Amino acid sequence: MGKISYWWLALLCFPLLLQGQTTFNHRYHFGFPSAVLTSVLPVDDGYYATGIISDTVFPYETGNIFVKFDTEGVPVYLKTLTDTLISVETWENTLLPTPDGGFLLTGYSFTPVMKALLIKYDADGDTLFTRTYLNPHYPAGEFIRPMAFAETPDGGYVIVNWMGTAVLGNSDVSVLKIDSIGNEQWHKIYGDVFRDIPRSVIVDELGNIIVGAMRLNNNLVAENYVFQVSIFQLDSEGNLQWSYLTSPSTMLRDAANDMVLLDDGSLVIASGDGTEYVHPSVNAVWFKKLIFKLDPNHELEWESEFPEPKESSWTKSTNLIEFSDDSGFLFAGTAPDYSLSEGYDHIKGWLAKISHDGESIWEREYVYLTNKLNAHEIFDIKETSDGGFIFCGQAVDYTNAGTIPQQAWLIKVDEWSCLVPGCYLIDSADESSKVSGFRLAIYPNPAAEYLNFHFRSPDFNKNKGSFSVLDANGRLIREFATDRNDATFILPVHDWAAGVYFLQYREDGQLLATERFVVQR
Repeated sequence: MGKISYWWLALLCFPLLLQGQTTFNHRYHFGFPSAVLTSVLPVDDGYYATGIISDTVFPYETGNIFVKFDTEGVPVYLKTLTDTLISVETWENTLLPTPDGGFLLTGYSFTPVMKALLIKYDADGDTLFTRTYLNPHYPAGEFIRPMAFAETPDGGYVIVNWMGTAVLGNSDVSVLKIDSIGNEQWHKIYGDVFRDIPRSVIVDELGNIIVGAMRLNNNLVAENYVFQVSIFQLDSEGNLQWSYLTSPSTMLRDAANDMVLLDDGSLVIASGDGTEYVHPSVNAVWFKKLIFKLDPNHELEWESEFPEPKESSWTKSTNLIEFSDDSGFLFAGTAPDYSLSEGYDHIKGWLAKISHDGESIWEREYVYLTNKLNAHEIFDIKETSDGGFIFCGQAVDYTNAGTIPQQAWLIKVDEWSCLVPGCYLIDSADESSKVSGFRLAIYPNPAAEYLNFHFRSPDFNKNKGSFSVLDANGRLIREFATDRNDATFILPVHDWAAGVYFLQYREDGQLLATERFVVQR
């Protein structure tokens, strides 16, 4: 089973060498007031990534950034596309390699008219050219935002756009077919009286275009919402072949945020299961993460839901990829964490491995330990040559207390999605562990930027668990409660003094484990 692929996937698929995998966790601002990474592409000697920066030159317009990292996540070089008169934003994970060794990426620009944008880079990340495309309704409608991008068998590409109409509050899906250098071949519109918002696209080996989207009415009414998964297939000329909609009367569903096409024509979809909440003026819909499968006849075969202990507007699915060894799917997203500051929605990255039958094999959470209101969001994820995964996104301090509150986030994990190696089978080596089966592991040690640690307690009590960090003199440096078991925690130590520290875990006041670590400069 596998997602339909083309020549360029050969750049990404190397023999899987599972031993000695590198893991890391880095944040970057690259010298700019803010930075986000939205696409990542692994290659044999590291990673390419693209994203958005805020320019340092007045009037501080947004621009595009292209970065090459080595295998340890250290930037090798970066290139920017900025202009004092034009804003450029590339929010979607659409970076693709090209046959000539270069890359293509989609986004949008304001000149001040909003236009869909195609960027062509050479092998070193220098911009060779840009192409722009207007909303077909312009000037009656101006809004157009590329949301998904795919290569076609004829050497061209399709850009799937979220597009405004002349009707206030409505939106449609537009599919733009271009040749290899960005010349428009056809541009067609799909939608109805509701809002249609695309999120994903797959092109099969015959050139058929499968668009994953969402159909909803939340800008048209204030309650009694309709939220539907919308999937439709076009032929290579843009003619509609079939469409699929979830029932509007029995469920609220998020978009087809990502999709995998299997060899038999089945589709596996990353989405969400929604609940409508009554608010004084306008109701809101919050989602649980949901993955489901449609058989070749587009009938529901199975679905699996992943609820959080407390629902939030932040919960969402973002990415879905199939393991190259055919062992299942990696399902990614973001979710809230309430364990650190009462009343705050701290946002964490979340991954799960799903079997071909829809069963959860394992789940991973990455919780950033700070008392500030923050979010760590995943934008893109790819499998790497060693069988692990690289994912990128943003780390945001919503208190704006930091000097650079919005930074790029890049994490490399192993094939079990462990940031702390061996998190799936770790066993504490510290003799102070008082409870059989309690496991704790830290990484790296010594630490410079972050101490990452993973713990699991067989009889975890979410109301009784707490961590503390002591220095070599026994002075308390940090203390925090946790309601999370079997999670990876990320503790920033970049501003700590060099020396020896001790991480301790207690439940109901009882010391269960102590781990010694070193901060180095």
